[in-house]
Amino acid sequence: MEIKGLRAKWHPAPAEKTSAASGPRNRVEADGLSRMSIWNKILIGLIFVALLPFFYMAARTLKTHQHWCTLAQKHEQEIARLENENYLLEEANGDEEGAGGKMGTKRLRLELHKLLIDRGRVWMNCTPQQADPQTGRVLVTTGLPDPHRIGANTVLYVFEEAEADPANLGQGGQYIGEFLVTDVADKQVQLAPSMKMNDQELQRLTGSQGPWALYEIMPVDSHDVFAGMEEARLAALLPEEGLTEYVHDGQIMTTEEMAAAGLTGRLVVVDENGKVVYEDEQGHVVRVKSVNDKGEIVYEDQAGNEVVVAEIHEQEVVNGEGRYMRPLHDYEVLFKDFHMQRTDMVDRIASATRDREYMVNARDNAQAHLKARMDEKDRVDRELTEAIYERDTAVRHQRTLEAELKARQDLIAQTIAYNKAVAGEIARIQLDAARQIDQRTRGMAQGGAAPN
Repeated sequence: MEIKGLRAKWHPAPAEKTSAASGPRNRVEADGLSRMSIWNKILIGLIFVALLPFFYMAARTLKTHQHWCTLAQKHEQEIARLENENYLLEEANGDEEGAGGKMGTKRLRLELHKLLIDRGRVWMNCTPQQADPQTGRVLVTTGLPDPHRIGANTVLYVFEEAEADPANLGQGGQYIGEFLVTDVADKQVQLAPSMKMNDQELQRLTGSQGPWALYEIMPVDSHDVFAGMEEARLAALLPEEGLTEYVHDGQIMTTEEMAAAGLTGRLVVVDENGKVVYEDEQGHVVRVKSVNDKGEIVYEDQAGNEVVVAEIHEQEVVNGEGRYMRPLHDYEVLFKDFHMQRTDMVDRIASATRDREYMVNARDNAQAHLKARMDEKDRVDRELTEAIYERDTAVRHQRTLEAELKARQDLIAQTIAYNKAVAGEIARIQLDAARQIDQRTRGMAQGGAAPN
């Protein structure tokens, strides 16, 4: 605009309007105009020279402006993406579009809070030294954290970190047992069994090479532990009794189907998204909103208002359809109960074994006595046979003797009778002789005996 003004100010008048009669004044004006035209040209040249960097800087400014506009648009898109990503990272429940199945920090904090409540502290990758095969005492070296912060008289539940082998449950990761911390050092703890171990448990303890995981709280049963696991793998891991409960756990069914399958547990109400519906102690439907900095769970009602809840539980189906929830087990109570039952059974087996040994010894003694008595019986039988033979022989001999005795007696009787007869005859003869002698004697006495 200034250039146009200068041209308009200093441009000479048209030639046809110039008069020669103007005189010297016109010449002076013409000379001045010529000199002004030179400076004007110089100025215009300088302006054109100055315009070159101006145009260059204007082009650079325009290019910079376009570049920054493009960057601004990209940053605005990136900011929107990051804001959405930050929202998902903080607020996502794991099933929102764009979350990719991932849970936000609030939900993760809630799940972490649940895990910490259920699990307590855990020391992983611990290395055991050789355990005492008699008492079960073992020295364990801990890894992280350092220091381990395990106090004396703490009860720990020891597991092997290896994966369980479904084909052979006796191999792979095993539950070692419940131990009491008797002594602590910088990176080591001395463990002693809380309950007396049997031979099989001691063998499993001494044969374990680690690494071990030390749990402050016995891991609790959860519906998520076996969720999505195939029935064949469940059958390989779990006993046959109760397997049906694990297979149907989390499935949607009716109360009639549950009764027909003979399942114990309960059916809970789920919403249109398949999530379990919770209610407070008054029966009002509530849901978890977040976990505050103190680790406290914040609940809200269906309208989104925060509510104070003293107790929360799943809303159960009275008669209809819902998600089947199998009964959860308290492994600590079960292990202790099984240990007591096993101890009782071991004592009973030991008592029955002793009784059996006593009975076997009594049977062996009875068999020995029976053999002795059978030998004695055989001996007595032989003696009886001999005695019978001797008796029969004696009877026969007795009969012979009796016959001979009778014959002798008869002979004796005959002899006695003969002797009696002979004696009588002798007596008679003697009597006759005596009578004759008496007669002769009386005759001689009466007649006197003639001298010889």
